[in-house]
Amino acid sequence: MKIPLTPGQIVTIHGWLTPKETLSWTDVLADEKLTFAFLHGQTKIPRDLLHRLQPDIAAWVSARKVELQDTPLLLPWGAHPIRDLKADLGDMIHVGWSAESMRKAGVTYADLVEAKMTPSSMPLFGYTLYEWSTLGFCEPDAARLTAPELGRLFGMTRGDVSRCLMGSKKSEGRHSTAGEPWQCQN
Repeated sequence: MKIPLTPGQIVTIHGWLTPKETLSWTDVLADEKLTFAFLHGQTKIPRDLLHRLQPDIAAWVSARKVELQDTPLLLPWGAHPIRDLKADLGDMIHVGWSAESMRKAGVTYADLVEAKMTPSSMPLFGYTLYEWSTLGFCEPDAARLTAPELGRLFGMTRGDVSRCLMGSKKSEGRHSTAGEPWQCQN
């Protein structure tokens, strides 16, 4: 598969001496600078064209052409940072995404727990109770934590956390749909 390039993209990607009007996956593999971030960010090739160029996210990962920071932009591939890019809990903390970016990347509270997140590591994300709820943290999750843990995490009593989770769910009229705020995925 080859994708067409604009004159500016031709020069930026292939140079003046070897101009080619298209870009192939072979070209990408042959040049270490041709990463997703470079192709999409610097040369402005749309994500859907890059997806058409190589629809297999595993190929991008194994060629080291995508990084964890790219994940929110990898929607056409359905890439998940933990599953596809093999990010661990430390990587997820270090990337510093907002809860909204984390949600857009498909990461849930359950994913983070599976990646060995504990009540002690939750504060490293810097999320509020509401933000955690947008990732799927809900009443049964809160019930698994001790009162002191809830106090350290949210500055609230167990009852207050429970009321917030249950009260906001009712007031927002949400139905049980995974991925929406105030929804339990258990």
